[in-house]
Amino acid sequence: MSLAPNTVISSAIFQAELYTLVAFGFGVDVINPGSLGIFGYVGNGTVDASDFEAGVFLSSVDVSSSRDNDILNFDVTSFVNERVSNCDAFAGFGIRALNLGGLALKNTYAPRHPTQADS
Repeated sequence: MSLAPNTVISSAIFQAELYTLVAFGFGVDVINPGSLGIFGYVGNGTVDASDFEAGVFLSSVDVSSSRDNDILNFDVTSFVNERVSNCDAFAGFGIRALNLGGLALKNTYAPRHPTQADS
């Protein structure tokens, strides 16, 4: 991110599309986990194995009544503002089931560009 440290982001939403609620393997049957959480961490611009469990909890969404192809919105505004304020170059995000179960997300959505409120 190349924004001035005094920039304030008014809204930053990470979107993901639900591919299917059918999960296979690891002893998990077709169980909807009920909710997904998004975790944020200071990224380095590359995907590393350590990213899988990295981060602090930011927010969650209820997927208990979701269907295939639903768009999930995670509010990451405060985390993005903190990264900008600290002059961090990258923000990383991980989405995890918060309960036993599984589902598949499409990887075609990227974070929506945040709106700059103040510079």
